[in-house]
Amino acid sequence: MTDTFFWYDLETTGTDSQLDRIVQFAGQRTDAALNPIGAPINFYIKPSWDTLFHPEAALVTGISPRDLDREGLSELEGLTKIYECFSEPGTCVVGYNSFKFDDEFIRQGFYRNFFDPYGREWQHGNSRWDLIQLVRFAYALRPDGIRWPETASGRPSFKLEDLAEANGLLHEQAHDALSDIHATIGLAKQLQRSQPKLFDYHYKMRRKHAVLDALYPLGKQAVLLTGGYGPVTDRTLVPVLPLMPHPVNANSLLCIDLRVDPSTYLDLSAERLIDRFMKFEQNTGEYRLLHQVQINRCPPFAPISTLPEKTQSQLSWQVDDLAGFVKKIQSTPKLHPLLSEAMSAESRPTSDDVDCQLYSGGFVSAVDQQQFARARQWVNGGQSVVFTEERLNELFFRFRARHDATGLVPEEHSRWIDFLRRRWINEDRLLVRYQLTLSCQSEDPTNRLLAELIDRLQRQAASAAISLD
Repeated sequence: MTDTFFWYDLETTGTDSQLDRIVQFAGQRTDAALNPIGAPINFYIKPSWDTLFHPEAALVTGISPRDLDREGLSELEGLTKIYECFSEPGTCVVGYNSFKFDDEFIRQGFYRNFFDPYGREWQHGNSRWDLIQLVRFAYALRPDGIRWPETASGRPSFKLEDLAEANGLLHEQAHDALSDIHATIGLAKQLQRSQPKLFDYHYKMRRKHAVLDALYPLGKQAVLLTGGYGPVTDRTLVPVLPLMPHPVNANSLLCIDLRVDPSTYLDLSAERLIDRFMKFEQNTGEYRLLHQVQINRCPPFAPISTLPEKTQSQLSWQVDDLAGFVKKIQSTPKLHPLLSEAMSAESRPTSDDVDCQLYSGGFVSAVDQQQFARARQWVNGGQSVVFTEERLNELFFRFRARHDATGLVPEEHSRWIDFLRRRWINEDRLLVRYQLTLSCQSEDPTNRLLAELIDRLQRQAASAAISLD
């Protein structure tokens, strides 16, 4: 089995991975040297009727709702093609800022259309990676070989379009999925050429066992954490002590920030100590003491020994202090039980809406997972499916309505309209979206795309008897 990269990008109707939808998918498979394998993939997906387009997202992508209605695949057809691309054995799926954005849309789409949301990320030697993590890693520790663009305020910009322009990479149309793919691969090639050791090191971190091998035993030594954890004045570098696994989330590690002398907080009472760890407010001048780092998201850890000497003299913290700070924490055994109890009691978001229960609803049983393929076959004339979990039965009803509302019996049609009304009236979602689109049109009255969005919103409101006055 030869490992390959599959580079991908999405365009969507908005930024909410649970309520917004994918409208464009583009991808390109490459070998390990980033040479293309086959032709790129590029197609559009027609959002279901319950989807409300965000006007600002539509203006960025320029993708027309009417064109999607004419040329777009159904969500099931589109996600089937995506699932096949991602599930080819030995595939590492890569995007740019994909862990926080694109991958969430993919997971939610798979869940909504009865695919295993997680299997493609680890089965058959597969994995996932996010190039923006490597880019930030390079900026922090090995910046040579890349031109680093800055914002108007003088901060580094990690936006793909800015990096592409600064480094002369092909990027003909920002926020077009296929164009973004070309720019992402070009940036990856430049990093692979200029910093091959860093490239290979971070690529290995896509595997959880590699992360754990680098950090265990926990609580023994300081490491560097890069990315968005520290200020730009410190090249985003933060020294931390990986202390313990999260007591609830097995994919998360609790790390203590070593920029703060532990003697300033370890003698606090148990209540005040937990308060200091758990409650962090921006703009107070205090550092966040506790960082939760996901080991299944290529965490940007690096040994302290990788810190360049010229960078050390520019930092707001001292490397020589770290060993002493670690010893102080090690001599305070009360930290483990206190943090374990506090993190276990921490509230987690829940929802009554089955579309929003991918994470809060728990894992699907093996018995119900065996029904997934049959559920998808319903679109091709297959029989209806009954799951043991009621959440999935409601999800299946919505799946049927989204793909063929005309096939619903009268009672089901009324149920579907009731669902649309509840979703669109909740927090005045449809009305607020309509007013925002009108506001955008007032600034650009001849824009055809905005006129299409307004027409769609008006028809959606009429279909559920919702007033837009």
